[in-house]
Amino acid sequence: MIKLQLTLAFAIVFSLFGNSQSAFQTAYTNHSNVPAGLLEAVAWNNTHMVHLQNAPESCSGLPVAYGIMGLHDDGKNYFIENGAIVATLSGVTVDEQKLNADNQINAYAKAFDYLMEIRINEGEFLNDGKTIRTVLHQLSEIPDSGVVNLLARDIQVYSVLKFMNSEEKASLHSFNVQNFNLPEVFGEANFAV
Repeated sequence: MIKLQLTLAFAIVFSLFGNSQSAFQTAYTNHSNVPAGLLEAVAWNNTHMVHLQNAPESCSGLPVAYGIMGLHDDGKNYFIENGAIVATLSGVTVDEQKLNADNQINAYAKAFDYLMEIRINEGEFLNDGKTIRTVLHQLSEIPDSGVVNLLARDIQVYSVLKFMNSEEKASLHSFNVQNFNLPEVFGEANFAV
């Protein structure tokens, strides 16, 4: 009986993962300014690819993320409400994002694509780690003030870029490995920290 329950649990997890994989691929097809692997990297970094729904309030008072991309619609007067930013840039409301992972993946991809298009029009390059860093900062929930917050923002970006550089993650999620020079992206001194 336990074997059957475990088998069913794994089947459900893999079917959900498969559906998300399809949504990631569709988002890349529809939004050419989103580098391959970025959406999976953000989802893995923020939620381990789990579509968060109706999460209980944090006992520490921290804001609760929602969706597979781990966005926030209530920053508790401290964190940036990046769900609202994504909604504004994508035209996909926070409520629509919360309905399912596909909606949120599409919304995040639209928002990232829009911001990346601006950077490209200013002469920056699509697969440049520094450009991606800038756009990820624009979509982060972490405030851009104070040394601790700035470090947290860069740790968040580092995790995304490291994921995209990983042969294992690329193979698992069917994207081409990126070759971001992380010390160059963050600066030698900052990277050493």
